[in-house]
Amino acid sequence: MATVLLGWELGRGIGYARRLALVAAALARLGHRPVLALRDPAATWVPAGAGAFEIVPAPYVIGRLKPGTRRFTPASFADLMACNGFGHSRHLTPLLAAWRGLLDWVRPALVVAEYSPALTLAAWRRVPTLLLGTPYLLPPAEEPWFPAHRSDWPAYAAPEEILTAMVEAQRQLGLTAPERMTQPFAEAARLVYGFPEIDPHAGRRREPLAGPFEPVPEATPPPAEMLLFAYLSPEAKGFAELADGLSTLGGLATAYIPDCPAGTAEKLGQAGVKVLSEPPPLATAVAAATLIFHHGGIDTAQTALALGRPQILAPRHLDQSLTAGLLVDLGLARRLSARVGAAETASALRQALADRQLTEAAWVRSQILRRRGMGSGLEGAVERAAAMLEG
Repeated sequence: MATVLLGWELGRGIGYARRLALVAAALARLGHRPVLALRDPAATWVPAGAGAFEIVPAPYVIGRLKPGTRRFTPASFADLMACNGFGHSRHLTPLLAAWRGLLDWVRPALVVAEYSPALTLAAWRRVPTLLLGTPYLLPPAEEPWFPAHRSDWPAYAAPEEILTAMVEAQRQLGLTAPERMTQPFAEAARLVYGFPEIDPHAGRRREPLAGPFEPVPEATPPPAEMLLFAYLSPEAKGFAELADGLSTLGGLATAYIPDCPAGTAEKLGQAGVKVLSEPPPLATAVAAATLIFHHGGIDTAQTALALGRPQILAPRHLDQSLTAGLLVDLGLARRLSARVGAAETASALRQALADRQLTEAAWVRSQILRRRGMGSGLEGAVERAAAMLEG
């Protein structure tokens, strides 16, 4: 039996914890001992029949922006690192020390990490490491610097500054300093899950993508009746307008809105919209609809893509905006502008619901994906981890 540390360091939501828990459960069935180090232990999700997991809090990262920064839009993964500990060695050193202490305590034979750049550096050349991530969060690492997500936005931090912080922090801890910023990420084993269609680095990536993380059921044609499934966040800018526009669809819409304000839920319900209090099985909710309305989260986008459902997107963050742009370019989605009003939202939703060309394009794309082979990120991650433990 080998001990495996599965770490999640940055980001929000339950998706990271869910994916690591699925890998942990599979490794436990193989006789290994998983220990989960989670940014938010409250987000823990344990698969049915998996038994109890050992769970510890991950070293908490406090995001720090340069004084005077009014708007932060990361031009590359390096910018995400810079504002989360890698901006200066005085921030990075204690973070690395905390991870090194956890590694000393757990003494894993393998680290499995998702969105955990400090853990990646802490384990570098000490513990074999498998990195998991979406195409956005695991950019190509063959070059000295990570490629830009977009060329029209200036970098928040110079890559040389990040490398300097990494070198100084490692040396303060008496550890080997990297020669390139990307070196720890390139030398780790990597599993990028997702579809090439929504990979912002598809033109530069040399490694294959593993397909959606969890298996997606066989696609079935859209229902004859026009139906919409909405997955929205009340924290989104313009949420009130999005919800008001959604309410005009009445009984044609079902919505899951985590922590939905009581007044909004009541208003939607009175309009005939079915508001779910618990998250539904994503594939089931997507398959039952003819249009998916969401912010552009990777899990929802990939599930809709795999099941052949068109999407209408109101992105909140850069990764969602990149996903939306790629889907729109493929003719598989429509995008709402950042400051859309309720009337415009309602009109866009109804137009997309009635757009047979959009529906047909999404269905055809799902069949192309099936013929190409879907893959499974979870299966690939477990196989890779098991092989590393055996080797």
